[in-house]
Amino acid sequence: MRTVLVSLLLVLTGSITQAQMPNRAFDESEVGFYMSTEMSRGYHVNQPAVISGRLLLTGNGEHSFWDIRDPYRPRFITAFESPFNEDEAESHQVAFQRRFDGTEWQSYAALINGYGVELWRLTDPLAPELLCTLDIEGVDYGDNTEAVWGVSWQGLALYVGGTSTGLHVVDTTDLLNPMVAARLTTDELGGVIAGPLWSLGNHLVITTPKEFAGIATVDVTDPWNPGLLASTLPEPESYIGGFYGGEAYLLTPLRIYDVTTDPAAITPISSVETPDSEYISFGQEGFAFVGSLRPNAGTYKYRLGDLSEPEYDSYIEGRAMRGELRGAFIDDQFTLPIGNIVVLGDDEVSIGAVLAVHDTERDLTGPAMMKTFPLEGATQLPTTSRLFLSFSDQIDPDSLDTETIQVRPLTGPDAGTALPGMFGHAQTVVSFWPDAPFAENTSYEVVIPAGGVKDLVGNPIAETFTLTFATGDTVVSPTCAITNADPSEMGTSVTLGAADAGVGATYEWTVEDTTVTTDVPQLDHVFGAAARHSVRLRVTTAEGGARSCAATQVIHAPLREDPPTRSTAILVDDTRGRVFVTNPDAGTLTAIDAETLEVLWEVPAGTHPRTVAQAGDGRLWVTAEGDDALVILDPDGGAELQRVALRYGAGPHGIAAHPDGERLFVTLQGTAEVLALDPTGTVTGRVSLAEPGELAPRGLAIDGSTLLVTRFRSPDDGAEIFRLDADSLEVQKTYSLALDLGPDTASAGRGVLNYLTAVTISPDGLRAWIPGKKDNIERGSARDGEPLDPDNTVRASVAMLDLETGSELIDLRVDLNDHDSPTAVALSASADLAFVVSQGSNQIDVLDAHTGRLVGGFATGLAPQGVALSAAGRLFVQSFLSRTVEVFDVASLLAGDDARPGTLGSVTTVADEPLDPMVLLGKQIFYDGSAMSQDGYISCASCHLDGDHDGRTWDFTNRGEGLRNTTDLRGRAGAAHGPMHWSGNFDEVHDFENDIRLHFGGPGLLTDEDFEETMDALGEPKAGRSERLDALAAYVTTLDTFPRSPFKTETGEMTPEARQGQALFEEAGCQSCHAGERLTDSALDVRHDVGTLGPLSGGRRGGALDGLDTPTLRGVWQSAPYFHDGSAATLEDAIAGHGEDGVPADLTPEERALVARFLLELDDDALGYFACTDPGAECTDAPADEGCGCRVAGRDEAPAAPLALGGLLLGAVVMRRHRRSRK
Repeated sequence: MRTVLVSLLLVLTGSITQAQMPNRAFDESEVGFYMSTEMSRGYHVNQPAVISGRLLLTGNGEHSFWDIRDPYRPRFITAFESPFNEDEAESHQVAFQRRFDGTEWQSYAALINGYGVELWRLTDPLAPELLCTLDIEGVDYGDNTEAVWGVSWQGLALYVGGTSTGLHVVDTTDLLNPMVAARLTTDELGGVIAGPLWSLGNHLVITTPKEFAGIATVDVTDPWNPGLLASTLPEPESYIGGFYGGEAYLLTPLRIYDVTTDPAAITPISSVETPDSEYISFGQEGFAFVGSLRPNAGTYKYRLGDLSEPEYDSYIEGRAMRGELRGAFIDDQFTLPIGNIVVLGDDEVSIGAVLAVHDTERDLTGPAMMKTFPLEGATQLPTTSRLFLSFSDQIDPDSLDTETIQVRPLTGPDAGTALPGMFGHAQTVVSFWPDAPFAENTSYEVVIPAGGVKDLVGNPIAETFTLTFATGDTVVSPTCAITNADPSEMGTSVTLGAADAGVGATYEWTVEDTTVTTDVPQLDHVFGAAARHSVRLRVTTAEGGARSCAATQVIHAPLREDPPTRSTAILVDDTRGRVFVTNPDAGTLTAIDAETLEVLWEVPAGTHPRTVAQAGDGRLWVTAEGDDALVILDPDGGAELQRVALRYGAGPHGIAAHPDGERLFVTLQGTAEVLALDPTGTVTGRVSLAEPGELAPRGLAIDGSTLLVTRFRSPDDGAEIFRLDADSLEVQKTYSLALDLGPDTASAGRGVLNYLTAVTISPDGLRAWIPGKKDNIERGSARDGEPLDPDNTVRASVAMLDLETGSELIDLRVDLNDHDSPTAVALSASADLAFVVSQGSNQIDVLDAHTGRLVGGFATGLAPQGVALSAAGRLFVQSFLSRTVEVFDVASLLAGDDARPGTLGSVTTVADEPLDPMVLLGKQIFYDGSAMSQDGYISCASCHLDGDHDGRTWDFTNRGEGLRNTTDLRGRAGAAHGPMHWSGNFDEVHDFENDIRLHFGGPGLLTDEDFEETMDALGEPKAGRSERLDALAAYVTTLDTFPRSPFKTETGEMTPEARQGQALFEEAGCQSCHAGERLTDSALDVRHDVGTLGPLSGGRRGGALDGLDTPTLRGVWQSAPYFHDGSAATLEDAIAGHGEDGVPADLTPEERALVARFLLELDDDALGYFACTDPGAECTDAPADEGCGCRVAGRDEAPAAPLALGGLLLGAVVMRRHRRSRK
């Protein structure tokens, strides 16, 4: 019976070793389209491969084998998973190896996981065997930093491209216990971030991951002592690198570089504009398959006959092109050509892969040799050399052994005998590592017999290939290592050192594009420009041994004696060795020992403490936003020493001490003012930047007489930063950060910077850094015909101002790819590095402050909003929703030695959690871009920071809506006011699941089955089906408080003008719609057209828009612009804009101003609308149709004493009954 079962299994799956790839002709009508069923296990798919006769689909630690002999109906064989697959760790590259175990050839794979790499035995695809996992220090489920993007396996050496952690060389002598044997940092690679890489015999070619662009070549003749040969950092950035023939590739655009003719001189060949693309594979005797970016999923096929001018051949369509709802979110851009078909893999919607046709004819051409190392006739090769063979097509790894590729000596006792060894393989590249080093001064030949090595569909190499080479004497390469100087001022002499290579050695230095040769291991050089300079050195010994290396030398402009200061949520006191951090939800300030990381104390600091500053006397000043106060604390024990009360509605947010410590400056977002105070708490100056509520100043930065203040919400034509004289508080200049004109791509886009929470002046005083989100208000189906998509709605951006010229350095503006809401920037003491925290991405990015180029990055806790750097080189990050401070050792990064930080710990800053667990979870989700959107650009907080609004009018026409003004969530308590959105198309907070899935491209918080049942937002409720979605709703429901209005008196009472406006409001019948306690008649079936609907108002739920939901009037003092389309800039405009179904048209301009004043003072306080005929009567019921009781106050009558609003709703219903339309 067992024999029968095994035989049946072999019939169904084929033998273990035989290639089982389809090779058949197709109809012309099938070319350019996919024809197979989906190969899906609910996983993301990254780089496909073929091994052991099966298609291997690799993913985020989840992999599967497929039988594709029938290309129309692929069949699942088996799946296997990494022990570390709880988050994204994409398999951008897969490396294979063949080793002979004494009995048979075994097939192994090196795969990527979230902490490093792992080795698998895949000889039998029915029984994948995990051999080991290897953690790489610094790798922790990162994206383009703190991650592995490349693996290449050559013999005992596994080369790992560890992004910001550098190049790692892993010794795999023991497959069960590999070890990192060598490493080159990013600085030692000439600034190249290590991504996909290829071992080419004695050389290694490294390309970069997304958001970087670079190529490095490395000498790996001695793999345990690698040395840089050359590097280049071209513009623009690339998404990923590739290798084919003898050339390296970057994209987009498609750029080709010769990296093998002379590995020490990387030579550009061509650059070709291509559609937006992200991944690339090669084969089919000279074609590149360039993966297209959504929404045009699929691949572009290019002919590479003339490398100076690659020729577009055709487009192979992916799944997004067939009109499916999910189509806009599908990539299908990971590719693998197999004969005349190509595998298209998707890493976005977890729907696996498909097979598509790229040619009609069967593939009958075997692979040809394109490039080798060594070259034919090479001599004097080191005995530690390895071989590299580059083929024209994808190679079947099962065809690699010592019979199909024979390396044998031509002389000596073993002449003619094939040497034993190991074969490495990655797509079209094969390497050979002999089990023992080559003999000295010996000739060898490489023979690849015809009919041996095969491509994936079984075509063998047609003609026998041979080459010969010879070794020389064994020459020991010297150590090459540069000792850089401490960061130094430009124009001063800097001494660079090197390891001594002995008598007769020469040292060739390349610095600032100048090459100097010395006979001593030292160079004195005067640097002319402030920069992170890459210094190159090539050491040659008297015996002829040579090695190259690189290092970074930091050079800065003259620095301020008193460094600039800024407002911040986290502050380092280097004198006391302490770190102080605000806890907004808990209402506390926490002190941490900067060395031991011990929490010293946590003390009350007012309601919603936002930022903290330290005066010259050491006292700590905290802005208590919710109390309209400044709280002054003792830095040693945390005792409250003083409280400075501010006017009602002031809304203090940013605070910073002048560098001299004798003055403090505070932004009041409510009153749109900046205050100056002395250390006693006395206000010494005040300036109003605008009318209250208009611009909400937040961030502060101070340098000498320069005071910079950010405008939180930007106007449509550009973000604004105010430059004030710090002595007089006179506004000297308003900087405008221009609208980005694009174009819109996957890595950049149009838009206006918004939500400017912070500003930082560099320690040299030359530049200011401003982080913010970027709103694409130019895009939309109604505006420019291009619908908003996950990549081009909101982006993350950082701008730089030149403070000498007074203009933005627009060419240095940075788009942070796949990030959400950058909120703060800290600059290194040498002004060469910027540490940018992104609240919605839980990430720090490290940028070269001179070029804007990304240097590295690392993960933080949840929702980081503050960052500070100590003099000792420790970076402290306030992660306000994990209630932690993350601490990193960045001293080596600051010195120019290593982009990989040391993680020192995470400190809990809140002892008693103030929020219910469900509410806290919901708030964490609310702020998390990775949970909300496809590429992490969009979270709820992107447009509703702290529940606020962003002042934008979005084009949501593609959602079936139209132009829509962002609604402030504060005070509305979720759905407590009635249905949500201007069209009332959601009846529960849970319905935002629809936006997450359908418009943000996110995975959603419901199961697919639950979503299918509840997709109709007004149908079956979503509540109770997902803990995470319930938690999100729970948090939004807690947003039940409106912000205090600064238009009231200083103590919070209504002004006489507002009372007059209230009477006019009542007489005009405004409460017929703005009724009851919540000042709205919002209900599921109630909508109005007050004359504002127009051609761009769009629709509702797939039909016509018959009216709009009534918004509350509470909090309108700060919610401009008004109306659903943002067409009213002021409240007076909004009052005047009500048409036939609105207020009477006979209000004079003066009366409209009084009504507007009344509205500007509405916040959380209760008030009554009605005057009673009997002043002593209580108005709790609606008046009779013809009776007395309560009535509207006349225009000339003083209103009665305020009444609670709870009983007013019924009266309002009676008054509005003739106006309301039910749809």
